[in-house]
Amino acid sequence: MFTREGLEKSGIADKDKTKTNNLDRLLDNRKTNLLPVTIKIEGEKPIYTDARFSLRKQTDGSYSPNMHPIRHKPDLERPYFGVKFTEEDKQNLLKTGNLGRIVEAEFKQGEKTPILLSLDKLTNELVAFRTENLKVPDTYKGVKLSDEQKQKLGNGEKVQVKGMISADGKAFDGEVQFNADKRYFELLFDNNKKQGISNKILGVELSKEQQEDLKAGKTIFVSRLKDKNEEGKYFDSYIKFNKEKNKLDFFKYNPDKKQEQKQEQKPKQEQKPKSKKPKL
Repeated sequence: MFTREGLEKSGIADKDKTKTNNLDRLLDNRKTNLLPVTIKIEGEKPIYTDARFSLRKQTDGSYSPNMHPIRHKPDLERPYFGVKFTEEDKQNLLKTGNLGRIVEAEFKQGEKTPILLSLDKLTNELVAFRTENLKVPDTYKGVKLSDEQKQKLGNGEKVQVKGMISADGKAFDGEVQFNADKRYFELLFDNNKKQGISNKILGVELSKEQQEDLKAGKTIFVSRLKDKNEEGKYFDSYIKFNKEKNKLDFFKYNPDKKQEQKQEQKPKQEQKPKSKKPKL
């Protein structure tokens, strides 16, 4: 059985909630952010990778951590508990992250369970959500949904909703769909628009290769970035695009490298040259 202290000691959760909200995520039946892990197999070299964690309920009612390592790519050619994917299914999962229809999975032999499927885009893992637990809201971002819209949303389909109200009070239109991995109804965005990377970051012009690397989820290293908090000061940083939050993350160390190498890869912060006092 897991304990708060055990999760903090393992590095899955952080005592300082200002650094991560992983503990809150776990307690809310969600996955953590990506965390660096080392997989040790007897007689083999350690494998260094990233993974997310969730809590799995045991037969005795207790919970234990469950690891979700990054997969090279989604495995859509193999049936998912008896569910075979059509070409349209594959395109839907790769484009929106959601299957878009109800399917019946056979988690237990001879027992069919209606589910919705989505893709965890951080790990490329397929995630199921039982339709019996799905509750479709009457309103979404200030708009009362029609019976037809609610029925389609309950079937896992995309629905166009007009006149939604944003956080700053502006009206907008968009498509809404249930995401089984995130466990909520989300707004769908064009991936190319959502993940558009600026060609300039903090005064530094990025090369086309750097922009493409960021779009592909890779980490880049950029020198002489302007410090917004102190005029005339510059710094170096590793930068990676955070797909989940749709923003750039800045790191002192390369987040793709194993923990013990970090000290060797610390970017040097640019210092102002010290002025020499004239000799009298």
